[in-house]
Amino acid sequence: MDAGSYERERVANEIRAEFEAHRGLLVERALDIRKHGFLPHTHFQAASAEAKTCYIHGHFYGCIMITQAVAEGLIKFIAQRNGEPEVYWTDKPKRSVETRRNYLRDQGHISADVHAAFERIHDASRNSLHHMNRKGQPSTFKELQELARRCVEDMYIIESWLFEFHLDNGVLVPHRRQYWDIRADGTTPVFLNLMNC
Repeated sequence: MDAGSYERERVANEIRAEFEAHRGLLVERALDIRKHGFLPHTHFQAASAEAKTCYIHGHFYGCIMITQAVAEGLIKFIAQRNGEPEVYWTDKPKRSVETRRNYLRDQGHISADVHAAFERIHDASRNSLHHMNRKGQPSTFKELQELARRCVEDMYIIESWLFEFHLDNGVLVPHRRQYWDIRADGTTPVFLNLMNC
């Protein structure tokens, strides 16, 4: 066996052993979260799915930061899709995320539950985690995990409301059509968010 093959086999064995050592935790965390099964095929759906994967694999900092970024992107997306002036979906002039999400709520573009979910995501030690400030960091691993789980749950609340649908004879019927890219033939590209890993 040459050196490259040996190294490849060694790394594969390490990855396999790590997976086996953590498999029970992976399964528990996968069963601990809910996911909205169909999302519109957008620029943020892959990041949303990755946040859930980070949670399952125990990458809680990554999960929280990705969820916060997706939430900010969704606020912009909602404002754009509802034809709001550019000042409500950009940060120029400087408008806080809080100001923009409150505006969306006040205009009736999001429900009170969705507004509260956005608020919890943004308040999830955002400045401490995003800027790696010592003050405000979760003090225990369990606290960090719970913060990440809460962010994933809040993303589920947001996505389930924005992208709510029902099936009519096997046809996906969006409840809020402005958030889906519906083609002339009535179809829409979707992202299947079904994997638990």
